[in-house]
Amino acid sequence: MTRIKRLSTMLFSALALSALSLVGGVLTDAVPPAQAAGIPHCNGTVSYTYSSSYKITVPVSIANSRASQYCQIGLWAQGPHVAAVQNGVKTCHKKSIGPSGVDGIYGNDTRAGVKKVQADIGASQDGWYGPETHNKGFKFYSSCKTDPVRA
Repeated sequence: MTRIKRLSTMLFSALALSALSLVGGVLTDAVPPAQAAGIPHCNGTVSYTYSSSYKITVPVSIANSRASQYCQIGLWAQGPHVAAVQNGVKTCHKKSIGPSGVDGIYGNDTRAGVKKVQADIGASQDGWYGPETHNKGFKFYSSCKTDPVRA
């Protein structure tokens, strides 16, 4: 009886460790690397109009009535700031964002598209939109060779 009890305890422990590893991987994957550096989350957009006919929308962090492009967007974020990134991935960088298209939800398809863009521009391929991706050359409509969205 003791041997069976020991085996079942070992099996239970192994399963518990496997489950924790899986959950740990999922949780680690859901937290952007930049968050540890204290980079704020993007929570809005700012639009710029150029040549009185082209509108460019970029994600920003809005705090205390100030907007900063120094921000990050990660998995399951939602809103117009996500749609701005999706538009850039799809229209400027010509990468897929999945069958849902520009829906304002930063899901796995958007993350995969951002990773492809990061590979092209030489940024860390973590799938998160943040300062490094922005500074390495993530394009919105301003430097895109396609026709930008009309204001």
